[in-house]
Amino acid sequence: MTTVGGHGLIPDSDDRAEVAQARVLAALDGGALALLLAIGHQTGLLDTMATRARVSTAELAVTSGCERSYVRAWLVGMASAGVVDHHDDTDEWELPRSVAGLVSRDGGARNIAAFAQTIPVLAENLERVGDCFHHGGGLAPSRTSHMRTLASELTGVNYDERLIDTVLASIPGLLGALHEGIRVVDLGCGSGRAVNLIAETFTFCDVVGYDIARDGIAVAAAEAATRGADNARFETADVRSVAEPGTFDLAMTLFSAFHQPDPAGVLRAAHRLLRSGGRLLLGDSVRLTTEQYADPNATFTSVMQCMYVLPSLSVGGEGEERDVPDEDEIVEALVAAGFVDVEVLRPERAPIGVGYVTAVRP
Repeated sequence: MTTVGGHGLIPDSDDRAEVAQARVLAALDGGALALLLAIGHQTGLLDTMATRARVSTAELAVTSGCERSYVRAWLVGMASAGVVDHHDDTDEWELPRSVAGLVSRDGGARNIAAFAQTIPVLAENLERVGDCFHHGGGLAPSRTSHMRTLASELTGVNYDERLIDTVLASIPGLLGALHEGIRVVDLGCGSGRAVNLIAETFTFCDVVGYDIARDGIAVAAAEAATRGADNARFETADVRSVAEPGTFDLAMTLFSAFHQPDPAGVLRAAHRLLRSGGRLLLGDSVRLTTEQYADPNATFTSVMQCMYVLPSLSVGGEGEERDVPDEDEIVEALVAAGFVDVEVLRPERAPIGVGYVTAVRP
């Protein structure tokens, strides 16, 4: 027998214990690096180093507004991990250009340091998630607010680079319709990045975002004003009770519907709001297939689902036990809500653990 893991195959042999031990130790080392990257991202140390060829400890401390002793300890760890170079002759430090784009904000969606923040944020609920393992249920929204904020930040960067040119472009004819001008609604819009991006890009569209969280709607409205997206509108509401039936050409629910206490109700609302022939775009977390277990990102995706997605499904720990859906279950739910022409999309470079499905209201 051979065990399949995201970092290769582990043969069932006398060496398996040593191989497993080496990988566990490497995981601990990787966890330490994740913390260092998260610190570098939050303090701006990585962004500062990305703009300089070489820098001394003292100079980096002054420029970033950090204490010198902490900066040096951080630099030693980053150099030990092979991310930063140390020049012995001048006692200076350098973030190589080839690495800077992967660990600084200039890298956009490629910025691994931004994603590294998820490790310490997820760990905040380690004991509480352990209780969920034994007793079921989930975590109250107040317990996952930090992760939701971070997820919104990471998703926003991803949307900026991929939502239009990759996801929306995978639906034939949609970009053309958006350029001409249609009505779009986002159910569970969160902080509104998708709405604002579409409104800013397609100025003839009328784009509306609904969410039950007032703080997210406030952020969304402020961003719309900053972007000058006058065709974007946001309202605080339970998406199941929105009263604009049959008036939208495109409905979206992105990483929202199956996180709600009543996913079926959200899908029925989307069906009700669409005109005949209108289209739904649904994006959400999906269970990994067995073929994806060997993917290099499978471990990270699994811990996100285990420690954030699953605890968020049972809001406040109430209701029946729920699981991350697979693509077939999402398709079945859309058919049950009255949609036709249901199709699973395969956008280019879509990460594993994420599913996009489109459907039409007859």
